[in-house]
Amino acid sequence: MVLLVQKAIVNFSQFKFLTNITMTEEEYITQRLDEQMAYYASNSAKNKKYYYRSKVITIILSASLPFLTGLSEQPIAKVAFLDIKISHLIGLIGVIIAVLSGITGLFKYHETWINYRKIKEQLKREKIMYQTQSGIYETNPNFKLFITNVEKIIDTENNNWIGYSQGQNGQGSQVALDANGGDTGVNGG
Repeated sequence: MVLLVQKAIVNFSQFKFLTNITMTEEEYITQRLDEQMAYYASNSAKNKKYYYRSKVITIILSASLPFLTGLSEQPIAKVAFLDIKISHLIGLIGVIIAVLSGITGLFKYHETWINYRKIKEQLKREKIMYQTQSGIYETNPNFKLFITNVEKIIDTENNNWIGYSQGQNGQGSQVALDANGGDTGVNGG
């Protein structure tokens, strides 16, 4: 079965650029759905790794501060004209903690990790339901409906990213699609 898939490539408020792509069911699943699932799985794992690393380093450095504060003010190194004291080291550790916390907050590693994992699992669930003809596909194993549902999941994330990047705190508009994959005009789409 060959279907014409309409896919929104870019959606900036009132501008929508569409391309027509002819794909079989198998091509859609492997070239679109599986690739998207791999993308979200990979980026979820990457953000999880960055989040845990920054948190572990922050915890270790934070825990070292009381210990270092309790030590004397003896110099820990004398190099030529430098007289590095423990108080200097404490200050440096404080700066590193602040920078790590700022970077973690700026790039939102935790939120991105969770969000990407959620999207990957939603796509996986939709694929399994379609392939096993369960849930909404039990009585109507419609490939167009499957594409519409998958593209809604992806489009919602894309719109959230666009909204976030434009300073809307991730509250991008959600585009509702009709059963043929067309924009219904709901929610500012």
